[in-house]
Amino acid sequence: MSESTGYSFSYNPLTSKQLIEVLKLAKAKIFRKKNWTQRAYAKDATGKSLDMGLLTNYFNGINPDLKPVCYCSLGAVCMAALEYHAKNPSITYRNIYYDTRAALSLNTYEMRTGQSIAIFNDNRDHASVIKMFNEAIKNLSEA
Repeated sequence: MSESTGYSFSYNPLTSKQLIEVLKLAKAKIFRKKNWTQRAYAKDATGKSLDMGLLTNYFNGINPDLKPVCYCSLGAVCMAALEYHAKNPSITYRNIYYDTRAALSLNTYEMRTGQSIAIFNDNRDHASVIKMFNEAIKNLSEA
């Protein structure tokens, strides 16, 4: 327990195997071009932009009418992290989301050059985004 805050902190990073599972879940969400978007975490069938809060609410049964039909890279990671957490409640959503986001950034050439995932997603084509996920999965598999 931290003396300064009174809170106990525990952090166990995800394993490469766990990160690969989450990355594969996220990639599956955007694998078809019609399920991928740019300049929004996600969009519903009407084209309304959904941020991370709305995605979380939808996943938890709040605002079920705001069903996402397409995601950007980070929106896909957000939903994949929520799904993974639901099946593995001992791992916090935040750990899953941020570890997966870091793995995607650190295990791809484009991300190592300093370009953010959001900028990469918004300025590249669908094939490049899928390639980014494949590269991260491959690099983690070889680690």
